[in-house]
Amino acid sequence: MDRRIISGLKVKVHTGEYRPPITGRISIIRENKIHVALDKPSNMELSGKITVELNVDTDAAHLFTAGIESVLKLGDTTLVLQELSEVYRQQRREFVRVPTSIDVKCHNVKYDRKIKSVILNISGKGALLCTREPLRTGDIVKLKFTLPVQEKFNLQVDGRVVREAEEAVDGTPWDYKYGIEFVRIPATQQDKIISYVFRELTKRRKKQKESSFK
Repeated sequence: MDRRIISGLKVKVHTGEYRPPITGRISIIRENKIHVALDKPSNMELSGKITVELNVDTDAAHLFTAGIESVLKLGDTTLVLQELSEVYRQQRREFVRVPTSIDVKCHNVKYDRKIKSVILNISGKGALLCTREPLRTGDIVKLKFTLPVQEKFNLQVDGRVVREAEEAVDGTPWDYKYGIEFVRIPATQQDKIISYVFRELTKRRKKQKESSFK
């Protein structure tokens, strides 16, 4: 058992349903299983792999995947987790980012102009936006897009252009790229994005491991 997994530690549970993460704390550690007591009652059922985020570092996300062996509902809801993966660390600038390709409707508020755009990566705090037309640092844009998940979730958030992006990204449709910081994003929408990001990171890590064994 990884030494960072200890009783009393606060955690976030990211499910495969792309819902906001569920908060709780580790209550029992027993051999290769751990119990997570959730902060609020939940109707969670047995499912596939989930991702657990450990609250151990502000500069990085420490994650591991697990399977739900059982769901105990004696007063509080408690998840009994098994098949624990190793804990891995994801560097972040406050939030973990994941590469993606999402068509987005972008409206430049200052010039009242709609611009064709694509999100190249996303986190709970912002996105890397590729646009057909140039923007300026400080511009406010309204973004409408849909997370590419089974249960489609439409988002509408305001963003501020904070920098011109110089990083190279293969397959971009246009040359203009900008770092966007979300402003006044509702917590429910931010949680949806964060849950999506962690789920995508888990899928990518699983594929990397599978390819390394071939």
